[in-house]
Amino acid sequence: TNFNFCYFRHNLPYTCNPVLFTGLTAQVIAVPVSKTGNSCTGQGIMTNSGNDPEFAQNLIDQQLDPVTQQLWINELIAWYQQQQMDGDARAYLESRYDDASMQMLFPMYIVNHQLSRAQDILNYYCALSDDNSIAYCSLNTIILQWAQHTISPFDMSEDERSTITTIANELTPSSPQAQALLQMVYAETINPWEPSDTSQARLANPNDDYSSLQQFIIFPNPATEGSILITSPIEGESNSNVTVSIRNITGELIFQHQTIVNDDNMCIVPVNSIKNGIYFVELKIENYLSNFQKVIISK
Repeated sequence: TNFNFCYFRHNLPYTCNPVLFTGLTAQVIAVPVSKTGNSCTGQGIMTNSGNDPEFAQNLIDQQLDPVTQQLWINELIAWYQQQQMDGDARAYLESRYDDASMQMLFPMYIVNHQLSRAQDILNYYCALSDDNSIAYCSLNTIILQWAQHTISPFDMSEDERSTITTIANELTPSSPQAQALLQMVYAETINPWEPSDTSQARLANPNDDYSSLQQFIIFPNPATEGSILITSPIEGESNSNVTVSIRNITGELIFQHQTIVNDDNMCIVPVNSIKNGIYFVELKIENYLSNFQKVIISK
């Protein structure tokens, strides 16, 4: 593909399918895939700004919620690309140059043969030691080398295939891209995680139906004390093992807690060690499918 996946959670129904960057089509192996009636319509930032990109940028700067802000940035970049203003899109992302912007810029640089700039981004992530950055570095080092030497993914070496397979079997934001490469070249499907309504799961399994996933309740939300109470939606599961995972808005695992569901289908999760901010909570009970819910921690 010519660009990385970039998808952030929304509050729309589960039948709303995520799309990539562009608001009308997604280029998948050079084949345009049109949006359907169920595709996400987005936040309408360009409509609300009268299709004025400078006004849209001002609205983005004033937005305090980081998730909404990133959604608006995605839509602005999509608008630039639809208007064939790729240079303006790159200039805006370069003016921000945060994590999300760098990861959006990397494939743009490759497509526009600005390989030294792509290398600068790669150097930044390769110098980090967290699992997400290591996976990003390993996968995109291969992709950049393909671009530098005009090598097709279909001509990847066995060592490259082995590296990509390892990343595909992990649970990092780079895993869906690695899986997509293996699917494209070898028709090989790798799906290491249980189905859940996450960006990774949706991108790896775009045709899955998430409407049957169980919802759960978090109280209080915002969390203002040292713990939260989670009510399970699955009846008759008292004394079952439950794993609660809390991730930040970039998908990084911040906290994991294992406990038991009590007789009232509830479990208590301590959050006193977690900094204030917006997080996503995943609940797994035995072998049941899980879902993510947003929680705001404001102690």
